[in-house]
Amino acid sequence: MSTKQKMRPIVVGGLPQPTVYANHRRSADSEYATAEEANATFEDLRSVFLEFQDKYSGSVADLKTQLAAIESDLRDQNTRNVASLAFGDIGGRFGDTDEAKERGQFLSYLRNPLRAALSTDSNPDGGYVVPSSVSRDIYKVASDQGVIRKLANVVTLEEGTSYIKVVNLGGTDSGWVTERGSRSEKAGFKLAELEYPLHEIYAMPKVTQRLLDDSNFDVAGMVTEDIGKEFGDKESVAFVSGDGVGKPRGFLEYSIVADASWARGKIGYIASGVAAALNDSSNNGADKLIDITHSLKNEYRANACWVMNKTTAATVRKLKNPTSDDYLWESSVQAGDPALLAGFPVYLDPNMPDIGAGKYPIAFGDFKRAYTIVDRIGISVVPDKYTQKGYVLFYSTKRVGGGVSDFGAVKLLKIAAS
Repeated sequence: MSTKQKMRPIVVGGLPQPTVYANHRRSADSEYATAEEANATFEDLRSVFLEFQDKYSGSVADLKTQLAAIESDLRDQNTRNVASLAFGDIGGRFGDTDEAKERGQFLSYLRNPLRAALSTDSNPDGGYVVPSSVSRDIYKVASDQGVIRKLANVVTLEEGTSYIKVVNLGGTDSGWVTERGSRSEKAGFKLAELEYPLHEIYAMPKVTQRLLDDSNFDVAGMVTEDIGKEFGDKESVAFVSGDGVGKPRGFLEYSIVADASWARGKIGYIASGVAAALNDSSNNGADKLIDITHSLKNEYRANACWVMNKTTAATVRKLKNPTSDDYLWESSVQAGDPALLAGFPVYLDPNMPDIGAGKYPIAFGDFKRAYTIVDRIGISVVPDKYTQKGYVLFYSTKRVGGGVSDFGAVKLLKIAAS
């Protein structure tokens, strides 16, 4: 048996301290007397290590289990906290973890843009790309304001600066032929391209820093609603009367001709028959509205509707059928449904012009085919804390385009004698 003395590890506070082996410490220039002594030392060290491993391996495993449980609880609590920041009437309550995370990140960015800029969802120069859940709320508010966005064909682009739509102009010719008759070549269809460039629209609502710092204040909901309203106001004007310069081109800004002279690339109109009014003692106005409904091809009439402002609607509601003395206007019998005029739904848009000489106060057509709106994915928000002290400005931008896509799908009423 070896005469070496084996020293046990000293335990302080539950943790082993370095072991001191008195009989194995030698001077710097000494050597082990024999290989047997070196092997014995190694075996002693191995024995101590195995003993330590057996004693504490279970404790380490228990500690890892406890840490995993704590992390899980923290994640669950964080999810509940973020979910409690639902956007009220705009977005409603939500339970989707990814959506909750998106909204929580957006809130964090609004309150502290500098810190949030370190995440991959934000860019110090370009701002925060609003998450899809918030974008949907913005588009919803904008849609509630702009009638044309509700009715039109909406296309979404993931990239690019414009949208190109290929249109079939028709033109294919045919002819009758007998069994043995000669057959000559006939004209084929023609294609044309319509391009809708994207234009930038912006909004810049502001919030006091004090309200922004209040965790109980629904900052994201307020910002979303304000941006949606501002975008809705600007868009709805452009979709009707925008000149196409730095903004979408409205359907009233294309070449407009008498329907008898209609050609592709132009919009046809029916005159009211009165120089500066919808009707007078010799023109009841109702006849012209009926004429407009029959100026559309059958393929468009199935989904056609009227668009006018509320002032024009007040005048139109008083028009009667000249033969039956019944009002042409049929009020809605169910909340949320549009009223009917000559059997077609009516939508009110404040951006349509009032009745006046040379104006086009009423449009009728299938707007899903008549007008195309192009949205570029992504709304950017850049908070500005420095322009107005005590306030934070939220500079928000998106890109949108729009224009007529089928000139035969919509007709206008012009206030004119002919």
